[in-house]
Amino acid sequence: MSGYGNTGETDLFKEHSKHHSKKHISDMKKEMKKGSTFKEAHEKASVKVLNKDYSSKKGKSKKSK
Repeated sequence: MSGYGNTGETDLFKEHSKHHSKKHISDMKKEMKKGSTFKEAHEKASVKVLNKDYSSKKGKSKKSK
């Protein structure tokens, strides 16, 4: 049985959400509904967040005084 929703995964998400953003958790749930495992979904969501954070900072530099 794959996908998000069983009791064990619900408990994992409660603990996991203490350390990750709502966006990260949301992305994980979407991936798990597609059939990814918890670990696979976490890795995909982490890469997605890292890439978004990196691209939003790309090209921006601090001005020195």
